[in-house]
Amino acid sequence: MNFSPKTIILGSIMAGSVGAMGWQIIDEALSSKGKIRKISKSLLSNTNTSSKEFESNIEKLNNNLLKVKNPKDLNHLFTNKFFEILSKIITESTKETKQVKNAISILQVISQNEKYCKHFVRFGILEVILDKLHYNNPDSLKIIISMIRKSQTLAIIELDKINGLDILIKELKSKESVNHSGILECLTWASEYSPKIINELIEKSCIPLLCNLLIRYHDSNSRCVSLICSVLSDICSTVESEAATLLQIGIVPKILDLVYEEKNTQERLPVRCDALILLSHLITNPTCAHTIFERKDLMDTIFEQYVNFNDLKVRYVGLKFLAKCAELNVHKNEINDPNKLKILISLLNSKNTAILSELIKTLKLLSITVSSSNSESVTIMVDLEILKKINPLLNLPLTSSPILSTIVSDAIVVVGNCCFPSQEAKNQVRDLHIIEKIIQLLDSTDPKIQVNAAFAIANIVMDTENQKVVIAKNGLAKIVDLLESTDILALVGCTIVLRNYSVIKLDEEKKITQQWLEQVNYLIKLQAVEKLFAVLQTQPNRQIQTVVYECFVNLNNHPEINQKFQQLKESQKL
Repeated sequence: MNFSPKTIILGSIMAGSVGAMGWQIIDEALSSKGKIRKISKSLLSNTNTSSKEFESNIEKLNNNLLKVKNPKDLNHLFTNKFFEILSKIITESTKETKQVKNAISILQVISQNEKYCKHFVRFGILEVILDKLHYNNPDSLKIIISMIRKSQTLAIIELDKINGLDILIKELKSKESVNHSGILECLTWASEYSPKIINELIEKSCIPLLCNLLIRYHDSNSRCVSLICSVLSDICSTVESEAATLLQIGIVPKILDLVYEEKNTQERLPVRCDALILLSHLITNPTCAHTIFERKDLMDTIFEQYVNFNDLKVRYVGLKFLAKCAELNVHKNEINDPNKLKILISLLNSKNTAILSELIKTLKLLSITVSSSNSESVTIMVDLEILKKINPLLNLPLTSSPILSTIVSDAIVVVGNCCFPSQEAKNQVRDLHIIEKIIQLLDSTDPKIQVNAAFAIANIVMDTENQKVVIAKNGLAKIVDLLESTDILALVGCTIVLRNYSVIKLDEEKKITQQWLEQVNYLIKLQAVEKLFAVLQTQPNRQIQTVVYECFVNLNNHPEINQKFQQLKESQKL
């Protein structure tokens, strides 16, 4: 961890004492900044770029800047005149001298501080750097990369103004260029931040160029292949129709080869990950998906070489691919294999939020069933104790980060999905005290969590014993209160809860049970009927009206409510 001089001094004062080594660190931190300020002032006082003193100062400044570990330490050190001088050095050079190398190296360090980005535009440094790419100086491209990363909009606008993309593409087309890796990194960052750049790459026929480079570097340059996959991913995720272009070019088998690759070296793992990310964008195209899944045992490979792999990034990419497959309903049945589901559920113990996010999203999509007769995957999940593994996720703090809220929200959906067709799941949510947690989540300020909690309770209350828990824990009262919500989805969820709760229960003689009458009495006490009428009169939403009418069909069997209905019919309010 790197600390600024101010932080080091403050820490030392708070500690109460500083040892000899501590004072040495403080002295070095302060003196480094002091030296940089002193040398830059000397440069401004002697602007004769051909003098030995100037050349010496440029070299000293570069050496000192290369020691800087935190770019923020450079704040307030450099003036407009300083940038003007460095721009002049590079502009007036006809070859890459030692002085030019030092100047570019200095600018490369400074470019990492976003406060100076506007100076690179103001003094035309970005334009000059692009013009001098033929020097093959890697620091030149690092400046452009830093500019794009630190000041996205400013850098993209400037690149557009000076035809920077054309220059980069021209250099990319050069077979002899040693700049390919740096240029591809520029394009990766630019395409990530700007849809306009992506459209220009398509218009300038860069996809065939990138595919040719992927073939060229397939086995020889891992960095280039990884970056090419990233750029193509950005293109295909922004303009989905371009997946067909890749298929037409014939590059998809090469991408699959990278995914199937069994090299687990530090160098090749990023390549495999970026190739699989690209594949997840390609499967959005049905023809592409068909070609991709023609390859034997692809899903087995995803589980063995990605999901079950001990590297977290590799595992995350594998899970992201599965989530995409589940979302698109592509080879979903293969993922629902008991052995594969067992692997996924075992990963719910992970402490990594990114892993959990993709994992729970996948399980949410896999647990969706349209009827109890189509619930084999849910039965397997429940047998594998998925609810026991999900239970702790419902305790995650909701204020710390959006990703945790998403995990909790999706976990609630899994619970609800499991309870829809499975009686065993309905029993487990009661035994594991999950019902109480979901009732508490009805109070969440996150609308998505609140809605999902209501829908989950709708499936939970389809069991008589669970209804008792929901009443005892004040869950039904909260549902009735939410009937005053203006959120359409929340209203749908709450009305479905009341419809499922009010389903008529008959005894052996086909008479209404006393238990059902007591249940409805509780609704009367909560003024649920009046609130349902209010919803019917104020909400034009067809789905809500249908569910409310279904509630009334159930409730009409209660004598007191039936009388109320007759009064409303007579007054023509119903």
